[in-house]
Amino acid sequence: MPTARTPIIRFPKAPYITPLAIDLFEKMQRCRDSERWWALHRQLHDEVKARPWEWPCIMDDDDDSGGPDNPWARRMQRRRRALETVLRGRTRRP
Repeated sequence: MPTARTPIIRFPKAPYITPLAIDLFEKMQRCRDSERWWALHRQLHDEVKARPWEWPCIMDDDDDSGGPDNPWARRMQRRRRALETVLRGRTRRP
């Protein structure tokens, strides 16, 4: 039986990036102390509204711990790339 319903096309959410998240990410990039890095990471995790199981909330592109089909790993990589892109754009301003 045919239906008249229109399917909803859901797009993946864009990473939630705020000025505070960018500041935290920038501090994490410069941080050399492991304890301090994880403290900043906890704050970043809260700021980007990451889910509890998205730990760490950012992941390098070359980290394949979840495998290529892991949607959570791709989301964490997308979040990191978004933060890097915004940070690069912010540092290029005169």
